[in-house]
Amino acid sequence: MKSRRKKLHDLTQTGSIDEEFNQGSGFERIANVAAVLPDQKILVGGYYTSYNGTHTYGLARLHPDGEFDSTFFMALTQEEIFQKFCSA
Repeated sequence: MKSRRKKLHDLTQTGSIDEEFNQGSGFERIANVAAVLPDQKILVGGYYTSYNGTHTYGLARLHPDGEFDSTFFMALTQEEIFQKFCSA
């Protein structure tokens, strides 16, 4: 059985949890997929509508420290995001 979590954890090179990665309350629902981008920002997709109290439609970009990247804007609906990124 798969285990799903609403919180992300950044790991150090030794495999311990990075205490500097702070996402506050995190996602209010499930994040299905995450990818680290070349600039070290993190793209996260799933069935959620907010991250740490900030409204977002199932796709969020985070700074490497876990802070929401408010400069990221996408023009997809939550259903389109799930179909494109989460249902593979």
